[in-house]
Amino acid sequence: MIPFSPSLRLLLSVAFLTPTLAMAQPAYAGPDVMVCGDEYDMQANTPAPPGNGVWTLISGCGFLMDDTDPNTHLYGLCPGSSTWRWSTVDAGGVQSSSVVEVISFDPNVPPANAGPDVTIALPNNSVPLQGSPDPNPPMLCTWTIVSGSGIIANPYDPNTMATGLTVGDNVFRWTCDNGPCGTTSDEVNIQLMLVSGIGTTGTEISKLFHYEPSTQQLVITDGAPITDMMIVDALGRSMTQLPSSAGTGTWDLSAWPMGLYLLRATVGGSSHVYRFVVEQ
Repeated sequence: MIPFSPSLRLLLSVAFLTPTLAMAQPAYAGPDVMVCGDEYDMQANTPAPPGNGVWTLISGCGFLMDDTDPNTHLYGLCPGSSTWRWSTVDAGGVQSSSVVEVISFDPNVPPANAGPDVTIALPNNSVPLQGSPDPNPPMLCTWTIVSGSGIIANPYDPNTMATGLTVGDNVFRWTCDNGPCGTTSDEVNIQLMLVSGIGTTGTEISKLFHYEPSTQQLVITDGAPITDMMIVDALGRSMTQLPSSAGTGTWDLSAWPMGLYLLRATVGGSSHVYRFVVEQ
């Protein structure tokens, strides 16, 4: 038997009898995340026994199934950002904390809609756009020019003004980025017409429509199938959507304000525009 000195015997006793202290284990709340909907399973680390942890809400809104479970189910999130803190005490008694941001997107938001096509006439060369939905964070919607020209006053405003339009077709796109719920877009055509006089756009169109100032009535004079009839004012604002017609008909416009109006219609698959002035 090999003899041990008293000092070596003491060191061996300490080595065998003293428990090994666990290395410090800092809290980790998991990666920041974007979700489509109002639910999420947390991804925090689990402290080694006898350590423990607890979740707390710092900002935003939502509910926890179990605030001591590192992988608890999160539900009832409001659209937008919520921040959560995971606070732990590890096996060595060391306290630490970590935060995670959960960004919730609303899956029930309707798809992008750029509004109805618009026809306006010079000298007016601007029109209010009519996009929807009206975006709420974190969803982001923007206007862009697809073709033609123009100036968008505020590309993030669904009802912003488009100015500086040129004669012909000017196409604008309304795009809504709804994060993990998807991106949708829609286009609107703003047709700017050069008006050389007040009247019809040709002899053929005069066979289809005419405005009778004496009775203040709009008259359909031909029996051809006519669809998609709409009247807009000089600013491109829709005044009325007329029913489709396969015969003659009249519409009373006596209550309308004075001004220039444009009637757009599809006749036999071709688009036509009729200009007329309402006078009181």
